[in-house]
Amino acid sequence: VLSRTSKWNRDGIRYGLLQEDYSHCPWRLLIACVLMSRVSSVSVKTRCINDFFEKYPTPSAVLDNSFNPASAYEILRPLGLFENRLRSCVEISKKFLQMATFDVGLTPYLKIYGVGEFGCNSFTIFIRDGAEDLYPKDKNLARYCNSKRNNL
Repeated sequence: VLSRTSKWNRDGIRYGLLQEDYSHCPWRLLIACVLMSRVSSVSVKTRCINDFFEKYPTPSAVLDNSFNPASAYEILRPLGLFENRLRSCVEISKKFLQMATFDVGLTPYLKIYGVGEFGCNSFTIFIRDGAEDLYPKDKNLARYCNSKRNNL
């Protein structure tokens, strides 16, 4: 199960955000947000995210008994903060498989380890299709939301 609650970009315009590549799948979107956070190099982010999804294409693959943290480390090492990122990937995967309707937020019930304001805002924008009503602090998400509002 990969795409239970996502909404595709209705206007079909690309804005150059990595989140757009994963807006078809809530799980992939949040994993990508966790992996891209605090990394400035687009090429490093893109390579590591692509390699992660190639090795672990589903939440079940992350939680499988054959999951090897050493292998994940080799993929995620260039991003730094390995333990935190890996724990976040595991927690997102668990919640995705456990929740009847997958959701994320900053309230205690919806909070997932490692998913902060950036991840929650990305989820609202790209999965819930809520860009028009959101005013995020992140400059790239804010620019995206402003563009969406101006193109209504």
